[in-house]
Amino acid sequence: MNVNHKVITCFIPMGNGHALLEALVGEKGITTVYLHHARGAGAKGATRRKGLARLTEKDVLTVTVPEERAEEIFAFIYERGQVNRPHGGLMFMQSPMLFMPF
Repeated sequence: MNVNHKVITCFIPMGNGHALLEALVGEKGITTVYLHHARGAGAKGATRRKGLARLTEKDVLTVTVPEERAEEIFAFIYERGQVNRPHGGLMFMQSPMLFMPF
């Protein structure tokens, strides 16, 4: 079975990822969702203290979807995850290097 997929990765403020994960599963039927946390500082606009960037925590949501649903799910995550708000997050989509369907 040769199915083309896309991987969508979304960095959003800490605490917003679980509700987004539940919406993807419950409303869109997406079950290939992975949620984890990360800490870091952006290159611009980082709050600095004593010359060091202040680290912030983020939820990182990674979703693998069939290519024909990729734009729909990307838009859903963008809106529901409130990525469009100031400091709302960052998203990108790419082709997987290797993928095996469940």
